[in-house]
Amino acid sequence: MDFSESPTHSTTSFPKELPRISGAEAVIRSLLAEGVDTMFGYPGGDIEAGAAIRKAVNLSIEQNVVTEDIAPEGIKPSTTNEVGDFIARNI
Repeated sequence: MDFSESPTHSTTSFPKELPRISGAEAVIRSLLAEGVDTMFGYPGGDIEAGAAIRKAVNLSIEQNVVTEDIAPEGIKPSTTNEVGDFIARNI
């Protein structure tokens, strides 16, 4: 099938041989390009901090300190600030 006439066909030309990089380097380059400066729960990231955050978030959900989008019926939703404050206090 010839896609050369397709409106989505890219006319970008690439060098015949692209430099070879590892998958890890591709991930790091992408993260840097997106401005990511902290990672939790990723090998090489801050695993303990990520676990503490997950534990506090789970506690928030268990105690129904949640925002309107996930509040069970009959439960008064909390504001984003209230949820954030609860999580921060429980980390």
